[in-house]
Amino acid sequence: MKAGNSSRPGKASGILNSGCTIPGVNLPNGCSNSGFALSSYGVRIAIETNEPGILKRIPEDLLPGATMAGSRKADVRFFISRDDEHAKGFALYEDRRPIAHARSLPQLLVTLEAAAQHAVARLCRKHVFIHAGVVRWKGRAIILPGRSFSGKSTLVLALVRVGATYYSDEFAVVDTKGRIHPFSRRPHVRTASGQKLRRKLQAASPDTGGKLPAVAECTVAVCKYKPCGRWKPRSMTKGETLLELMGNTVVARTRPEDSLKILAKLVRKSTAFKTVRGDVGESARALLMHVNSRTPGMKGTRL
Repeated sequence: MKAGNSSRPGKASGILNSGCTIPGVNLPNGCSNSGFALSSYGVRIAIETNEPGILKRIPEDLLPGATMAGSRKADVRFFISRDDEHAKGFALYEDRRPIAHARSLPQLLVTLEAAAQHAVARLCRKHVFIHAGVVRWKGRAIILPGRSFSGKSTLVLALVRVGATYYSDEFAVVDTKGRIHPFSRRPHVRTASGQKLRRKLQAASPDTGGKLPAVAECTVAVCKYKPCGRWKPRSMTKGETLLELMGNTVVARTRPEDSLKILAKLVRKSTAFKTVRGDVGESARALLMHVNSRTPGMKGTRL
């Protein structure tokens, strides 16, 4: 069963009753934990709680493209409970280690989503995850490397509004052949206070509802935001591109050889440039025009 369909994961065959105890957390009436397990890119994530009602609040698209996992052997276990120590709010544990506290469950679930997705990126063995936004434009992937607060989600959404296909606003997923795969979660944007909000796409993507294909050819666009920034793209060498991608790769330090080998395959088939950008709408159009002008077969193509 797909993790993103209408059935609640807590009611599926992946239900767990492991009875795993967390220090300082009491199970009501002696009941065991309940939860479910998901598999995404070969990584199994278990979500457990001592309050079954919490399961109904967990987003069904917690992990993009995930399926229910029938095995109890999870690579990572997350546990949600009411915070007994503080008497208010909720606590989140990763493998019995406390990692977050929040006054409201929705706030905690944002942290759970980020932690679960990062666990997949960290533990996946057959793919490399790069912190980047990704869209597809006329059969070519556009990768926008950048960490949190770099504005990549905003630029991805602007590109979708002018006709690009949404792939991700968080990770570029690259396989051993150097192809880019989707990580199509609901895009996240930040408010002025820094709070993350999940957004629906404002413009329909041409591939919405279908399985998005892996893409072999790509353009790497390093776009740094500056107020009143002027669009002046400068081509990057293969070496500069590789260093930029490695600097945003999740397992660059823990699996440097694997990362370099996979990214080198991606870079061989890519073009790359860097620039500062200002207004996001104008930048999205300029970016696509630049890709058109530098890609064989696209020259002269209008937006």
